[in-house]
Amino acid sequence: MTDNKAFLDIVKSSETLGKRYSELVQRVVEDARSQGVTLDPLEAANIREVRTATMGAPLDEEALYSEMMALPAMSDRAKKAAIEAGDDKLRAEVIDALNENRFSIHPDRWTDNASRRLARARELGVATIAAPAPEPASTASRLEALAQMPPQTRMAMARKWGLV
Repeated sequence: MTDNKAFLDIVKSSETLGKRYSELVQRVVEDARSQGVTLDPLEAANIREVRTATMGAPLDEEALYSEMMALPAMSDRAKKAAIEAGDDKLRAEVIDALNENRFSIHPDRWTDNASRRLARARELGVATIAAPAPEPASTASRLEALAQMPPQTRMAMARKWGLV
């Protein structure tokens, strides 16, 4: 995020600019909300197209949309939707990005870093892979095999086979 203090001071000093800016912010926040993302109104000042349109330049809809999608919250939402839709290439890129610097962390911070990476992976929907559903015919035979196993290995095998 950038510091938009000078821009916001200019907007506050002019009633016309304030009105124009508030209309644009309202539009950006509503567009984000329609896509399932809650944006802080101050985040709209980080969009260059909002700042230039506030100052009087014509609004470029395509540039506004692309800059909105570059905001972290919007970008994360788009990534999560694409991953849920089955985009394996994006999934691999996200996993690589999450694991990029994991070994450059000081050993005292490994647990914290692992927790942050896992939380971020869960936010993007890449933390766990759904186990494939077992075939109905093999489920019965696997349950019979589990009944004959010693108790120590029974639970481990049930997990391995996706029955638990």
